[in-house]
Amino acid sequence: MDNFMDNKDKRKKGNNKRELCLFYSKIISFEKLLFTKQNIRTLIIIGQRDIGSFNAVSQLMELQELWIVECGIKDVPRFKENCLLKKLYLYSNEIRCIPNLEACSHLNILYLSGNNIHKLENLDTLTWLQELNLANNKLERINKMSWRKSELCNLNLAGNPLCFIRYLRIHYMEIALW
Repeated sequence: MDNFMDNKDKRKKGNNKRELCLFYSKIISFEKLLFTKQNIRTLIIIGQRDIGSFNAVSQLMELQELWIVECGIKDVPRFKENCLLKKLYLYSNEIRCIPNLEACSHLNILYLSGNNIHKLENLDTLTWLQELNLANNKLERINKMSWRKSELCNLNLAGNPLCFIRYLRIHYMEIALW
């Protein structure tokens, strides 16, 4: 198990956390690696620019926290219906649009900062979302944004070339625009 750290066996008393961390290693494909790690709850992948596809992530049925950071991804892996994902960190990549995360009904943290996102979309189904970070993207306009059914309390839009905000309905929310 070279070039990555497997914390599966480092359990605190009463804690059943299983995680796999891949930091700047030379793994080209992790499909085979993940096949033996189906019970992962936290997967952290940082600086893995050689991995061509992250589709195997959708096979991790117990996954609750996913980090794909500084990997140069343009497309987000599709998640299976009723996935358990609660935290999704996809910052510092090359994502051009907010993915449809309808299958992630438990999602409460979403970080998409440092990408190439031009348009706010596919957020209305994320009713449990508490924290949304879209800082340092290419957002210029916000035509309509309403989270009246959502738990959203933290929104970061700093570093975007925003020139037009038409309608922003917010209840008890902390916002960072600049």
